[in-house]
Amino acid sequence: MKFELAIALKYLIPKRRHLAASMIGFVSTLVISLVVWLVLVFLSVTEGMEKNWIDKIVALNAPLRVEPTDEYFSSYYYRIDAMSASSEYRSKTLYEKVNTSIVDPYNVDEDLELPIDFPPPDLNKDGTPLNIALEAKNAILSIQDKTLKVSDYEVALGQLRLRMLRPLQGTENFVTQASYLTAIDSRVAPIDRLEIKPNFKDLQNTLLMLPFAESISRQDSSSDEQLLNAVKRKQRFVEFFNAVSIKKLKTPPFWKIPIQLLPSSSEVFAYVQNPNTPFGRLLLSKDKNIKGMQPTTLRIQNHIISYMQNGQWIIAPINMSIYAMEPLILEANLIENSLDDALDAQDIIFNVSTEDYSLKLSGKVPLDQLIIFDATGSTETLFLPKESIVLPKSFRDSGALIGDRGYIAYYTASSGNLQEQRLPVSVSGFYDAGLMPGKFALVDKSITSLINSSLNAQKTTSSSGFQVWFKDPSKASLYKSELEKIFESKGISPYFRIQTYEEYDFAKDLILQLKSDRHLFTLIAIIIILVACSNIISMLLLLVNDKKKEIGILRSLGASSASIAQIFGLVGIMMGILSSLIGLAVAYFTLMHLQTLVEWISALQGYDVFNSVFYGSSLPNTMSQGAVALVLSSTTFLSLIAGLIPAIRASRIKPVSILRSEA
Repeated sequence: MKFELAIALKYLIPKRRHLAASMIGFVSTLVISLVVWLVLVFLSVTEGMEKNWIDKIVALNAPLRVEPTDEYFSSYYYRIDAMSASSEYRSKTLYEKVNTSIVDPYNVDEDLELPIDFPPPDLNKDGTPLNIALEAKNAILSIQDKTLKVSDYEVALGQLRLRMLRPLQGTENFVTQASYLTAIDSRVAPIDRLEIKPNFKDLQNTLLMLPFAESISRQDSSSDEQLLNAVKRKQRFVEFFNAVSIKKLKTPPFWKIPIQLLPSSSEVFAYVQNPNTPFGRLLLSKDKNIKGMQPTTLRIQNHIISYMQNGQWIIAPINMSIYAMEPLILEANLIENSLDDALDAQDIIFNVSTEDYSLKLSGKVPLDQLIIFDATGSTETLFLPKESIVLPKSFRDSGALIGDRGYIAYYTASSGNLQEQRLPVSVSGFYDAGLMPGKFALVDKSITSLINSSLNAQKTTSSSGFQVWFKDPSKASLYKSELEKIFESKGISPYFRIQTYEEYDFAKDLILQLKSDRHLFTLIAIIIILVACSNIISMLLLLVNDKKKEIGILRSLGASSASIAQIFGLVGIMMGILSSLIGLAVAYFTLMHLQTLVEWISALQGYDVFNSVFYGSSLPNTMSQGAVALVLSSTTFLSLIAGLIPAIRASRIKPVSILRSEA
C-alpha cells in the first residue's frame, strides 16, 4: 500500500510538462472546495436558525406540556369546589389543587345537595379522594432526568391599556390591546433566552416615572397624575442611583447652553442670528459654511459675551443666549444632595463637563431635557410597582419603554351585570418570541388567578396546565410516551392531554416546515457535491491517458491490476479530502466573520439582507458538526466512486499495447 500511496502523491503534485492535467486537477479541487464551503456555511446557518427558533418556542412554552381535558373540567374533582362553601364557591386552579390540604371540600351538613347528575368522585384504593392534579405532577417528577423542572402555568384574558407618557417630548400616547396574560415561574422557565436587554431610553423612562404613584396607571388623563411625597420620592431616587451610575448625558439639538457652564474667557467661531431683534441668538456649529447664516467670532471675557459684527465688537444683550446646534456629550456626576428637593427626575442636578467647539464647558445643570447617553447598571434591581408585566417585542416597536404604566381591565359578575375592574401594572421588560405570535404578556400568578376566579370561566377564557422543561428538547416524544404509560397506570389519563412542542397549534406548521426544509437542503447539498465530485472523473481520465507509459512500465515491473487501480483510486480520494479540508477552513473563517460580511452586504445594497423578525439580530455562526460529518463523508465517498471508473480503466491497460504504441 505504501508503494501505491507514494505514486498517488507523486501524481497529485503539478508539473509543467503535464500542464493540462495539472490545470484540470486544480480546477476540480477549487470547484469541490467552493461547494464544500457553501454547503457548510448554508447548512450551519440554517441549522443554527432552526435551533434558535426551537429554543424560543420551548423557552416560553416548554418542550412538554400537560393540559387538563374536558373530562377534567367535567369531573367531580374540579366541579366540587364551586359547590362548597369552604372553597368560597369558586373553582380552583391547578396550582391551588396541587397545594391544597383538602382534596374534597364538600360538607354534607353545610353545603347544598348535589344535583342527581353530578359525577361521582375518583377515589384511591383505600377509599380516600384522589388528588388528580398532585398525582399528575408527581408522575412528571418521576421521570429520571436531572435537568427536568416542572411548573404549573395559567393563562387569562384581559384588556391591557398602556400609557406612554414622554415628558421630554411633551407627548402622551395610549396603547390598548386585548392580551393573553400568562403566569410563568421565571425561576423555572428559561425566559432569559427571549429577553430584550434594556437600553438607555428604558433607564431614562424608568427614572422619569419614579416620582409618580401607581394610581397614575388607573387614570386615562395626565391631569390626574399624582406625585409621591418627598420622602418616598427620595427613597425611589436613591434606589435608582444605587443600581445605576450615569456616566454621560447627551444634549438635544439646538440646546441652550446655561450661562453657568461658560468659561470666564474664551474665543470661538459662531453664527449670529437675528441680532437686532428680541429673538436674536448666537449659534455654535462644527459646520463652517451654513447658507443663510452670518458667521462671526464669539468672545467671552470676564463672563461678558460679545461678538464681531462689521469689524466691531458688540456686547450681546442679556436676552441673547448661546445655542449648540449639534448634540453635546457631557461627562456627568450626580450631586446627591439634589435628590432631597427634586420634585421630579428633571430637577436632579449633575456636575457636567465637556470640551467641544474649542470651548470648555463645566458646571452644575439639572437633568431637564438631557438624555442618558452612558450608564452602568440595569433596571433589574430598581424599584418597580408590585404588579410588573413583561411585554412582547411588538409593544416595544410601538414605542413602549420599561417604566411605562398602565392597567389590565377585566370584568366581574355582580347582581346580574358585569363590572369593569382594573389592575395597575408597570412594564418591567420585553421579550422577543421570534416567529411565534407575540400576544402573551407575562404577569404574576396572582393576576391570572384573580381574573380567572372573577368569572369562574377557566374553560372559556383561559387555559392552565403543567409545563415541563429539560435540557434536550429532542427527548420530548420519549418523555411523552413514558408519561402516557404512567398516567394510564394511575387512572388519570382521561383527565390530561400531553403535547410536545412539535404538536403545539401555533408551532406545528413551523416545526414541520423546518424539518422539511432541512431534509430538502440536505438532499440538494448532496446533489451539488455529487456534481462537483464528478469533475474528478474527467481529471483522472486525462491523467490516465497522460500516464500510459508509466502504467506500462509499472505493469512490466510486476505491478498488478489491483495496484494500478489503487493508485488512481487514492488520487481521487485524496483530491476529495484535500478539497474538503480547504472548504472546511474557509467555511470556519466565513462563519467567524459572518456578521461583518452581512453588515457589509447590507450597507452595499442599502437595506438589511436578513429580516430581524425571522433571523434575529444576528445570524448563527457556529459550525454544524452534523454538516461537517455529512460533507466530509459524502465528499470522500463520492470522490472514491468518481475515481473508480478511471482506476478500472487504468488497471485494464495491457503493458504490451502501451510499449508497442510508444515504439
